[in-house]
Amino acid sequence: MVMLLSPVDGLGAPVTSAGQMHNLFGNLTFFLFPLAALVLFRPLKRRGSKLAPLVAVALAIATAGVLAANSVGGFGLAQRAYLTLCAVWLLLAALAVLRDSRIRTLSTAGKI
Repeated sequence: MVMLLSPVDGLGAPVTSAGQMHNLFGNLTFFLFPLAALVLFRPLKRRGSKLAPLVAVALAIATAGVLAANSVGGFGLAQRAYLTLCAVWLLLAALAVLRDSRIRTLSTAGKI
């Protein structure tokens, strides 16, 4: 949340503490989000999610793609593809947890 509430410094603009916070938390998120997706690969697969594990692998590959695109000037487009994959993975992971939670609730109530 801190990253979202801290605006990025514009090109050529003076460095601000808000811009530094955005860069710090943005970089942490950039590397930790795909790591979390890969760590949760097996648990989500066990919960029956077929797409979340595949998107986790795509997200890890996209992370490397963003770094490569940065060296050739395609950072903006690659970053948006990466952020889209992050949102898709988050949605699929949440749906897998909700589905598993609903199945457990119904099974304990004796409806399954």
